Amino acid sequence: MKRIAYLVLLLSLFLTSCESTYYCSVSGFGTTPVNKRYYVMADDPALDNDLEFQEYASTLKRRLNEVGYVEADPRFADLCIYLSYFVGEEKLSSTTTSTTRGSTINSNSFSTSNTDSHKTSTTTLSNDKTTLRTSTFGSSQTNTSRNSNTRVNTTIDSKTDNVYVTPIGCVITAVDCRTQKSVWKVKVDDEISSNQSTSFRKLMPWMIACAQKYFGVSGESRVRITAKEGELLGLRFPYDNSFSALFHSQR
Repeated sequence: MKRIAYLVLLLSLFLTSCESTYYCSVSGFGTTPVNKRYYVMADDPALDNDLEFQEYASTLKRRLNEVGYVEADPRFADLCIYLSYFVGEEKLSSTTTSTTRGSTINSNSFSTSNTDSHKTSTTTLSNDKTTLRTSTFGSSQTNTSRNSNTRVNTTIDSKTDNVYVTPIGCVITAVDCRTQKSVWKVKVDDEISSNQSTSFRKLMPWMIACAQKYFGVSGESRVRITAKEGELLGLRFPYDNSFSALFHSQR
């Protein structure tokens, strides 16, 4: 029982350290207008009264109001802001991961050399005769011992993960009501993988929140919003569990 409690504690600490984060690709074009009174319309007029569009438009209005835009009657607005969104065709994506484990080499050698020598020389003079006696003693010993043990282990593990990926996104365009010219435009791109527990409806508010940074700003980046930051915006994290969030962070 104690072991289970310990494992639960470790898991909770791990999930806390890996804070859930949503991110997507955002591109912004244009500049910030001086007058910011606006109204929102669907890019396709047939969707203006669609309940799904109205839900997303409501989210867009909150994000616009937070950065100084003011919703107004269309007769008095400075900007008409068009909202469109898309769900692309599902496609198969394969990722292969290979892991190679290295080698081990052991080599030992030992060498010993011993050399001993002794030389004796004796000279004797007797009766005008000379006797020369020489004795030489010596020994030499060389011992060489080598022990070589080489072991090479190489292991290659390959794993292929197949997932289905569906591209999704939205486009927000601000048009000057007087000149009918575009003032700024924001395009958001994301995708839904089959290993993620989420839906387009859950992701749409997060895409709009990421787009906010580029309302009237030119540039592009991977915009990130943590789960805690999302809560402050009134958003619920779009993935049902932390493991799905971890899969999302690896894309």
